[in-house]
Order: sequence, then C-alpha cells, then structure tokens
Amino acid sequence: METKQCKNCNAEFTIEPSDIEFYEKIKVPSPAWCPPCRLQRRLSFCNERNLYTRDCSLCGSHMVAMYPKETPFPVYCLPCYRGDSWDPMSYGKPYDFTKSFFTQFKELKTKTPRAALVRQGDIAGSEYCNRASFNKNCYLIIRANYSEDCLYSYNLWNSRDSADCFNVHKSELTYQSIDSFECYNVKFCQESRLCRNSYFLF
Repeated sequence: METKQCKNCNAEFTIEPSDIEFYEKIKVPSPAWCPPCRLQRRLSFCNERNLYTRDCSLCGSHMVAMYPKETPFPVYCLPCYRGDSWDPMSYGKPYDFTKSFFTQFKELKTKTPRAALVRQGDIAGSEYCNRASFNKNCYLIIRANYSEDCLYSYNLWNSRDSADCFNVHKSELTYQSIDSFECYNVKFCQESRLCRNSYFLF
C-alpha cells in the first residue's frame, strides 16, 4: 500500500496494491490527486446547478443558460437550438490522421453549438431550472420533473409546495428532506416513505 499527499488539496490518501498493479500493467503513473479531487476533475465539464444570464449566440435574445458568457463555444436558446435556422453540418470537419485525436476533438467542441438548458415538455414560470421538464412555478430546481411551486431542490419528481429537498418523489409540503417518497407535510426527514405530518424522521 502506498500513501501519498494530494497535490490539489494536500489531503493524504492511500493506493491499494491491486491499484498499483493495474497502473503498472497499463504503464501509467499512480495518481497524484486524491479520489475526491479526481472525481471533481472528471465531472468539471458537467454543470447543472450554476445558471447565468447571457445572449443567444444565434438570435441575440437574452436568456438563462448553464454556460457563462466566457465559454468558447456558441450557446443557443432552446427555440434556436431546436429550430431550423442553423445548419448542424456547418461546424463539421474531416478527420486529420496527422493530428492528435484530442486536439481535433477540442477544436470540434469549441465550434459545436450547445443548448442553453436541458428541458423537455411544458415549462410554466420556471425559467431558472435546468434538466427539468413539465414544471410549473418552480425556482432553482435541478433534475426535476412534473413538480409545482417548488424551490431550491435537486432530483424532485411529481411534488408540490416543497423546498430544499434532495431526491424527493410524489410528495407535498416537504422541507429539507432527503430520499423521501410519497410524503405529506414532512420536514427534516431522511429515507422516509408514506409519512404524514412528521419531523426529524430517519
């Protein structure tokens, strides 16, 4: 077993012998970053929770997007992205076998337009939501579908009048709850199902 200090956060972490064998087998050095820092780095391309205001790169309309103004690639509002006013073949280019794949892939990524937000279905009064579908009067809910009058929640499904929740489904009047399903008027609860008028459940 090898103990190392993370070059990013300075935390100590261990590398198991089986991992060391694997690194030697594929001829790569052992990691210099701890597992949490490596995970953050792997997921850094995927932004869901931070929203920005910017202009559409195609029509110029002001919009809410998951990409800031400084991004090197074009960002289209949803009507433009789903519309016929641009040619999806315009940014294509032939593959050059004399250049590195990753260099060409990076060039392609900086030319390819992206949708400002990920949404499907009807959205009513829920402009500041991402990866969300069929929501009404919601604000800053992410990965949420078929919900109404909900705030500041992640992974919310078929719920109403709820706030500050994580992974809550088919619930109403739920506050600061995690992994709760089919609940009514529960607050500060975790891993609860079919509960009513309750606080501090686990």
